[in-house]
Amino acid sequence: MSKIMSKMSKSDKKLLCWLVGTLFVLILLGIIFGVSSVRESFTEQSCNLENLKIKQVRMLKKYKKALKKYKKAKQKFNDCRIEKQKRKQPKED
Repeated sequence: MSKIMSKMSKSDKKLLCWLVGTLFVLILLGIIFGVSSVRESFTEQSCNLENLKIKQVRMLKKYKKALKKYKKAKQKFNDCRIEKQKRKQPKED
């Protein structure tokens, strides 16, 4: 490396230093912005998980209500069916 640097002119050395410095700054900025965006996505994900849990609880409540309505309707249907069968039985005898 020292042989190459000794053959270079002062302006080339200065240009190389600027290029290396700029590359270092760009890499550093990339790391900073990359870490901040990853951290932001994780905080959004935790909020999304909380929202998802809330939605799941709401859906579960709706499911339970619908299940109760279904059971009531099924019971009414069974009662009606049993009553019809009772009405038909005496006629057959």
